Amino acid sequence: MKNRSFFTTKQNGFFLPYVLFLTAIVLIVLTAAVNTYKSDIRITDNQLEQLKIETLLQISRAKLKQNFPQHENSSQPVVYTFPDGDVYIDIEQITSKKYELTFTINTDTKSYVTTNILSFDNSPE
Repeated sequence: MKNRSFFTTKQNGFFLPYVLFLTAIVLIVLTAAVNTYKSDIRITDNQLEQLKIETLLQISRAKLKQNFPQHENSSQPVVYTFPDGDVYIDIEQITSKKYELTFTINTDTKSYVTTNILSFDNSPE
């Protein structure tokens, strides 16, 4: 009769594959968690930057509306400097009471361009 191997008759020899399998699972889960965390940080940074840009757009639009008679016939862009960034506004008259505003917003990391209509009649904007 052949001698049976200690490896196959005792369960102690089978711990290595289980340990390797569990270690691989733990490393995969850990790597996925780290990548998710990095992605969340990048998403948060982009959302904060978008919030800055939207705030600059609203503040500069309100400021322009208050001071519009000064800039109405100007061919030069209106420039506003805020702590979060700079806003350049090009004004183009569409009709006697409607103006097309092109906003160029520069923050410390991004630049954004959008077009908006400014209307001075009684209808909602």
